[in-house]
Amino acid sequence: MLERAIRLVVVLVALVMLWPAPARSQTSQAAQRFNEGLDLARKKQYSAAITIWLTVIDKLDPAVQPSLHKALGLAYRKTKKLPEAWHHLQRARTLATRPDPQVARWQAAVTRKLAKRYRPLQVSCGETAATIRFGAGESTPTYACPVAWWLKPGKRSVWMAVQGGKFKRTEVRVPAAARKQPLQVSLAPPKPPPAQIRVEQPRPQVVQLAKPKLMPVVVAQPDPEPGSAWGWVTVGTGVALVAAAGTLHGLSFARNETLHEQYLDPAAAPPGLSPKAAYDQAYDDEVFATITTAYVLYGAGAVALIAGTILVALDAPAEDKPARHTWRLHPVGPAGTRGATLDVRF
Repeated sequence: MLERAIRLVVVLVALVMLWPAPARSQTSQAAQRFNEGLDLARKKQYSAAITIWLTVIDKLDPAVQPSLHKALGLAYRKTKKLPEAWHHLQRARTLATRPDPQVARWQAAVTRKLAKRYRPLQVSCGETAATIRFGAGESTPTYACPVAWWLKPGKRSVWMAVQGGKFKRTEVRVPAAARKQPLQVSLAPPKPPPAQIRVEQPRPQVVQLAKPKLMPVVVAQPDPEPGSAWGWVTVGTGVALVAAAGTLHGLSFARNETLHEQYLDPAAAPPGLSPKAAYDQAYDDEVFATITTAYVLYGAGAVALIAGTILVALDAPAEDKPARHTWRLHPVGPAGTRGATLDVRF
């Protein structure tokens, strides 16, 4: 009990020191929304879970992206939206660092059902970065082009937009006969409106300037003593500690998501333990120590960065220290005029 209390204190101190970082806050909020979607999916509220997951699909840590696409594929499969299910299961397999047999089985089952009523196609947009969607509604999900998809035979519509512009509708004829290879569909980007260029001729201006004679005088000064390198060494140490903490944080986060997914199935819990209790026990054994170390390294790195910055600032040469060289410029103008001396120190 005492050891667990000490761990909690360390975590709280690290959170107080490092919580203002906006990037970690956004990632934490996205992870919280992802977990809300998981809770809805456990209650078989798949449509609500899909809506939440689509809002955080670009905000989660890359290590969690395969799990998110896997969850979306399963939810779309439960709601009978087979093309969307196939797409997200394919994304899960592409982004995964190692093969997932369960995703492969799910996608194979979806492919067999799609082949009965749909035809595969590969949509490309040339060399233009574009987004496409397969429905007319503004709330229809969009996908980056190129993309593989499934459509029913007949005359179908695909919408395409370039760089945030308006969507342009294109009709695609999908053959009824089955094909060995996906139908290749190339969409032409909409032509931009002609640019209007207005050129204004500037009015000429005549300026007469007197040309003073400049006599540079160089006064050699002794070089200042070299500064200490401890400040930069401390800053580098802080950066290394923060980088190590970020690595540990990402690993622990990915492991936590794996445990979440593992104990979604009540059968995965050991005998005598509920899925929640089994998850808590696995979290304490496999995640808590790593995430605690990450937070401690965050704190140590922040302290090193602050200390190094102070040392570098204190080691900078003061204004009253002699500079290496001094340049004096004495303008000499026509008779009856006044001049000034410009003193430059560096």
